[in-house]
Amino acid sequence: MRLTVKSAAAVAALAVGMPSLASAQQQQAQGSSEAQTALTAMAGNAANWVMPNGDYANTRYSELSQINKDNVKNLQVAWTFSTGVLRGHEGGPLVIGNMMYVHTPFPNIVYAIDLNDPGKRVVWKYEPKQDPNVIPVMCCDTVNRGVAYGDGKIFLHQADTTLVALDANTGKEVWTVKTDDPSKGATGTSAPVVYNGKVYVGVSGGEFGVRGWLAAYNTSDGKQAWRAYSMGPDRHAARPAEDDLARQAGRAGQRHEYLAGRPVEDRRRHHLGLDLRRSRAEPRLLRLGQPLDLEPDAAAR
Repeated sequence: MRLTVKSAAAVAALAVGMPSLASAQQQQAQGSSEAQTALTAMAGNAANWVMPNGDYANTRYSELSQINKDNVKNLQVAWTFSTGVLRGHEGGPLVIGNMMYVHTPFPNIVYAIDLNDPGKRVVWKYEPKQDPNVIPVMCCDTVNRGVAYGDGKIFLHQADTTLVALDANTGKEVWTVKTDDPSKGATGTSAPVVYNGKVYVGVSGGEFGVRGWLAAYNTSDGKQAWRAYSMGPDRHAARPAEDDLARQAGRAGQRHEYLAGRPVEDRRRHHLGLDLRRSRAEPRLLRLGQPLDLEPDAAAR
């Protein structure tokens, strides 16, 4: 699978014995494979919308045909829902079966709404407690590009760079992990991507010279599997694509919006789009996108 950042935004409505290490790893791999098979099947059902932009390629295309060019003029409002947050909403909701998951900008509330009774029933609401001092660190309003689904969980990357996994049925926290530090200019605004037992997120903060990175965390327990940086020593940095212009500019930047992908010879290659906008750290840098090749289960280096 090849991943590429898409710079775009959409307005949102939302123990018996102890097993051996090898046995545990095998079971985890098997569980990840089964979960990915289930996720792929769900994504293939047009009645669902299980990824922020519909599929790994970020096509935002639905195969549903009930609404078409002939009857779209007849659409009427069936129901409305207010998130209660009067800031910019980016990224669309997820739809899984009869449930719609809606997210908000800071404070990054997540709602689960029963589509069988949307006007009356909020199944659960998650509202994280975050330090409001993160707000002035965010460059472009307090937006968030969306939540992700996988392995029975909803994944949210909060403004304060906390990655949280919520039980999709109850909204209860399964695990949380801090991915960076807002006091150093880092924030979380990107939509996570779930693939084969891992959830992938990046960092925002190029305006403050933040060192860009892409990291993979286990969906089961939140443990970091790997992290690859967009600048710094080669042993820490992800490998740039051949002949990339950013190699001459110096590797730097952030991953703050969307990842996209497509199958590539039965493996996943992550293309990390970096935002080299002018920053305090290096005012000579111009804005450009840099694709980086990363393996799915280990850092490129």
